[in-house]
Amino acid sequence: MDDPAGGPRVTVALATRNRGASVLRTLASVLGNGLPATDVVVVDQSDDEATAFAKEVAGNGSRRIQYLELIECGPYNDAVHATWGYAVGAKYGQEHVAPTGRVIRLVKYHPDNRKRIQQGLPPMRNIELGDPSWPKQDPPREAFWQWDEAKQAFEYLWLPKLDYDALWNELRIAVDPEPWEGAVEEEVLRSKIFPPPVITNLGLANVPTGMTWGCPGLPLMES
Repeated sequence: MDDPAGGPRVTVALATRNRGASVLRTLASVLGNGLPATDVVVVDQSDDEATAFAKEVAGNGSRRIQYLELIECGPYNDAVHATWGYAVGAKYGQEHVAPTGRVIRLVKYHPDNRKRIQQGLPPMRNIELGDPSWPKQDPPREAFWQWDEAKQAFEYLWLPKLDYDALWNELRIAVDPEPWEGAVEEEVLRSKIFPPPVITNLGLANVPTGMTWGCPGLPLMES
């Protein structure tokens, strides 16, 4: 669409939930002089069936915990990021303990694994695993991590792809059963609880040996 002033005109449509006003305020702050004239349409709080279903699933705390456990139980996430040091079932802040007894702490103690993957390098573990015999409390951070300016990124987590039929028809949280295509070093890596082969074929760096990663009842990985 052309702007009456003679320049191009851009039309943007955004969908949001209960945040229409804040979206408009944000856009007003970034759409300054020198940019094309812009029409913005904000659709707030859609009422269609799929959106209502998504709200129901997202609002169910037990399903959120189920998906959180799938993330923690992913052998890639477990091997690269998880630590001991919490009681099974304990909750500290926003952290949730996996069935393994380990936890992903969401801390900036890690290498930039996104960049490493882009460079064709294996994802690297930096955080210490710890010890399951530790007291049922949060150990000091020095037990897990030593300062390294090159390793100050958050976890680069794999979010397992869900089985959408199970979610839609049964309200059940499960990993997509369709295997990854392409060559893999081990058949278990075809499970979509793992990242795709383009990542798993890179291997992992600095991961403790003699460990079984992942949760009982789901695909596991040995190191």
